[in-house]
Amino acid sequence: MECEPSDDCCIPEDDPACIYFTVNENSELAPLHANSEKKGKTKSVKRSTDSACVVIPSNVFRISHEPLHEFRGHVGDVLDLSWSKDKRLLSSSIDKTVRLWQIGCTSCLNVFAHRNYVTSVQFDPTNENYFVSGSIDGKVQIITAVCYRQDGKGIVVGTITGNCRFYDASDNHLQLEAQLSLQGRKKSPHKRITGFQFCPTDPKKLLVTSADSKIRILDGVEIVCKYKGIKSSSSQISASFTPDGHHIISASEDSKIYIWNHENQDGPTMTHAKSTWSCERFFSSNASVAIPWNGSSLKDIFRA
Repeated sequence: MECEPSDDCCIPEDDPACIYFTVNENSELAPLHANSEKKGKTKSVKRSTDSACVVIPSNVFRISHEPLHEFRGHVGDVLDLSWSKDKRLLSSSIDKTVRLWQIGCTSCLNVFAHRNYVTSVQFDPTNENYFVSGSIDGKVQIITAVCYRQDGKGIVVGTITGNCRFYDASDNHLQLEAQLSLQGRKKSPHKRITGFQFCPTDPKKLLVTSADSKIRILDGVEIVCKYKGIKSSSSQISASFTPDGHHIISASEDSKIYIWNHENQDGPTMTHAKSTWSCERFFSSNASVAIPWNGSSLKDIFRA
C-alpha cells in the first residue's frame, strides 16, 4: 500500500540539515479498508525456494502530520538521532558534530566536534550523562554504527565492511565477545552497517540496517528475519522500533517513510528462501532519519 502524495505532507523549504518532529495533536491515523468485494479473489501462489513470501498486515493505516517545532544548527545532513528518557535529543551529522537539544529550547545545548562525519550516536541507557558515537575517522577499521545494550554493559559496533561486533563494556573496558559478517560468500561494498537498535520488548533481538537496502533482525548472532522495501546504498539510513516493538520505521533514499509490522513476525534463520513483509509508506521529501516519538505510539513519528 502507498499513500497518494499530497501537499499536506510537504514542508516548505525542506532542509536535510534541519530536524523536524511531530506530536499527537497534529497526527492522526486513518484506517484504510480494503475493498470487501475483492476479498477471496486472489489466486493462490505456489511457494518455492526461489519465491518471496508476502504477508499482508491486519492493520493498514495512513499517516498525516505537520511539524510542530524545528531545531536548526547543523550545516550538513543529519545522519542519526537518539532520545534520552528526559526528552533530550542527540543528533549527528556530516558536518562533523554531535549536537545536544532540549525540547523548548531554540538553540542546541552543546556541540561535540569530531574529526569526520558522525554516522551514529546513542545515549547510554543506564547513565544518560554519557553517549557513544561512531565516526568515519580514517582508521583501518571504520565504524559506521554503534549501539549500547539495554543494560549498558555491552556495545554493538558496525563497520564499513559489513561486520557486527559485540563487545562487553563492563568496568569501562571493551572485550570482544562475538562477531557476525553480513558479507557471506559474495563480497559486496553495499553491506556497510548503517544502524542498530535492540528491540524494546525483547533485548535478545537486534535490528540491523545496512546499505544493501535490507533490514535484518538478529537473535544473538543468528539472522531470524529480513525486511525489504527501502532504498539505501549511499546514505546513512537507520531503521527504528516503535516503543512497543510492534512496528519498524525507516527513512529511505526514495523520499518515503516505510513502516513494517514486526509483531509475531520472527521466523527461522533464512538461508535459502527470503521473506518479504508488506509495508505502509508515505512521501516525505529528503527525509534522512525517521524514528517514533520516545514513549508514545505509532501515530507520533519523528523525522529529520
